[in-house]
Amino acid sequence: MAEDTVNTSSHPERVVHLAAAWFVNSLAYSIVYPFLPLYLNLERGFALSHVGLIYPVMGVASIVGPMVAGGLADRIGRRKVLIWGPLGRAAIFFCLSAFAAFDAPFSWFMIALFFSAGMGTFFQVASDSYITDITLEHERPRAYGKIRIGTNIGWMVGPMLGAFLARTPFSLLFGLTGVLCLSASFFVRATCPEEKVSHPVAARTERSFFSVLCAHRIFAVMMVVSLLLFLMTSQLYSTLSIYAKNNIGLTSNQLGMMYAANGLTVIVLQLPVNRMIERLRLSLCLVIGATVYTLGYASLGWASSFGLAVLSVILISSGEVLTLPTFSTWISRVAPAHMLGRYMGAFSTVRGVGYSIGPYIGALLYPQLSGEPVQFWLLLASFGLVATGGFLCLHLRGAREKRDDA
Repeated sequence: MAEDTVNTSSHPERVVHLAAAWFVNSLAYSIVYPFLPLYLNLERGFALSHVGLIYPVMGVASIVGPMVAGGLADRIGRRKVLIWGPLGRAAIFFCLSAFAAFDAPFSWFMIALFFSAGMGTFFQVASDSYITDITLEHERPRAYGKIRIGTNIGWMVGPMLGAFLARTPFSLLFGLTGVLCLSASFFVRATCPEEKVSHPVAARTERSFFSVLCAHRIFAVMMVVSLLLFLMTSQLYSTLSIYAKNNIGLTSNQLGMMYAANGLTVIVLQLPVNRMIERLRLSLCLVIGATVYTLGYASLGWASSFGLAVLSVILISSGEVLTLPTFSTWISRVAPAHMLGRYMGAFSTVRGVGYSIGPYIGALLYPQLSGEPVQFWLLLASFGLVATGGFLCLHLRGAREKRDDA
C-alpha cells in the first residue's frame, strides 16, 4: 500500500448507496448502448464502417475524460464529481433524444456521443476513489464487488428493457436514459456525503503526475498489459451485438436476454469470488481472470445458437468478476492517497483506449472474416492470451520479490 495512505474510516452503508447509484447509472446507459449500432446501421442506414467510427470517437473522450475527472476528484472532492458527471450526461442524452426524433445527421450523433463518453468517466473515476476513502484496505475487494453487483443488475435489466422498447422510437430510449442519469445524480447528492481523509503530505517534492507514473514502473507495466486485455473485452457490447444478430440470427429479445445473462452471472458469482480474491494474491487473480476471459471470447467462434452464445457470455462474465474488482483494489493499494483520483483516472484512460480501439478493430475485421467465425474470434482472443502472459510475468516477479524479502 502507498506510504502516505491513511484511512481509518469505514462506511459500509455508503458502499450500498453507491452500488444503488451505479445500478441506476448503468441501467440508463445499457438501455441504449447495445442497440446503438443496430439503430445507426439498420434503422438510419449509416454504413457499418461509419458506425464503427463512433467507438474511437467515444474512446478519445474516454481517454481525456478520466484524466480530467481524476484531477478534479483530488482537488474539489469525489462527491462533486459524482454529482456533476451524471448531471452533464443527462443533458447530453436529452440532446440525443432530439437528434433521433428529427433524424439528425451522423456527425451530430458522433459529437454528442463524444461528450457523453467523456462525462461518463467522471462517475467511474470518482466512484473508485470514493470507495477507497470510505473503506479499510481489507474491505475493498468486497466493496468493489458490491459496486460490480449494482452495476450488473443495471446491465442485466437495461438490455431487456431496451429490447422491450425496441419497437418504440429510439428518441424515447435516449430520453429515458437522460431521466435515469438525473436520478443517479440526485440520489448521490442525498446519500453520499463527502469523506475527508487525512493523510500526511509526504510527496510534495513530486514534480507532476506523469513523473510519478514514469517512476512507478510496475504501475506503467500493469497499464500496458491491461490495455491488451481491454482490446478483447471491449467486443462484448459492440462487435458481439452485430455478430449475434447477423451470424447467429438472434432476435432483439434474445440479444437482450444474452446480455442479461452477463449481468446475472456477475450478480450470482461476485460475492463468492470476492472471498477468493481476499485469499489469493491480486496478481494471481488477474492471471486466472484473464485466462477465463480469453477462453470465453475464443468459444464464441463455436457459438452457433442462442444457448451456446449464452454459455460463452457466462464464461466471459466469470472472467469479469475476477478481474475488474481486482484492478480497483490493486490501484487503491499502490496509489499515493493525495493522487488516488489521478491513478484511478489513469486506469480509466487505459480502459478508454482499449474500449475505443478494440471495437474499431472488430468492425474492421468483421467484414473480412464474418464467414470464418472461429478464426475471427480466435484472432480477437489473442489479445487476451498475450495479456494473460503479461499478468503471469508480473505475478511471478512479485512472488520472487516476496521470497527475496523473506
